[in-house]
Amino acid sequence: MQGMRVHIRAGARLQLGFFPYEEGFIGLGLGIEDPHLEVIAQQRLPSLPADDETGAVISLLQQAGWEVDGSVAVVRRMGHHMGWGTGTMFNLSVAEAVCLVSGLSPPVAEIHRLVRPQERTSVGCTLYESGGLVWSDCHRSRQTAWPITWGILVAYPRAVDPNWQVFGTREHEAVRQLQKAVDLKRARDWKQMMESAWESVLGVNFPQWLQTFHTLQQEISRVYTAIPGVPGLDPRSRKLIKWWHENLGVEGMQSSWGPAVYAMGPVDQVSLWRANTQERFGSEMRVMVARPTKQGRLIDWERSERVAYPGSR
Repeated sequence: MQGMRVHIRAGARLQLGFFPYEEGFIGLGLGIEDPHLEVIAQQRLPSLPADDETGAVISLLQQAGWEVDGSVAVVRRMGHHMGWGTGTMFNLSVAEAVCLVSGLSPPVAEIHRLVRPQERTSVGCTLYESGGLVWSDCHRSRQTAWPITWGILVAYPRAVDPNWQVFGTREHEAVRQLQKAVDLKRARDWKQMMESAWESVLGVNFPQWLQTFHTLQQEISRVYTAIPGVPGLDPRSRKLIKWWHENLGVEGMQSSWGPAVYAMGPVDQVSLWRANTQERFGSEMRVMVARPTKQGRLIDWERSERVAYPGSR
């Protein structure tokens, strides 16, 4: 791989559901093309600027005995602690890029175990590798395509206030409190609702999906908002959700801890919602129609001869 240069592009993740179940957690996530991050790696490339974040990821691999030798530059970032699953996508992109230029091609799941040991489900890992809509529980993951006629409107603040972000110690404590708040009966009810929602995706039954999914989200949200020490959703995102409901008749939801929020509807309607939302909130919120991913991360080798790896284009 001497002299080879690899480029990886990975999109964000919308968290559509997450709750404790039995000894683990259940998660539901959807991959979207934007926002996205991009990294470039090359073996022994002093010209690439040093980066503490990429260096920390590479160190995890080296401490595990992996013989990786490369430099990684982040050429496009997406915000941390926004509800995008940035930490997972960043660590996997950096780790896989440096592995490839070092002549290694381990399974993504193996990389994931090393660079994201704190991860509670495999949703992020599966989305990074395969894209689409992913369900993960204590025993397995499932993946399917998002129906092309179902649209998603996404919005997030242009300027982020860290006082409303949940991460680090605050997040770990919140998850611990969540485990205490959700008993097994409630978790089983939620799992059954998520099963029903999943079946509605497979059957492309949007009214059933929306009814089941909104009910599930409302129940989960009531528990989340009662967790001590969690600041709640950014006021600007909360204001937008209220405006969607009152002016467009649309139910908005937050992705993970926020501040990113989203709404779902038929594709043609979502484009109109975007125009209306942009006109009203464009100065303080970024608004876009999301494009669900049809595959996982994209890998490019920047030489005339390209090496085929899963996900390469």
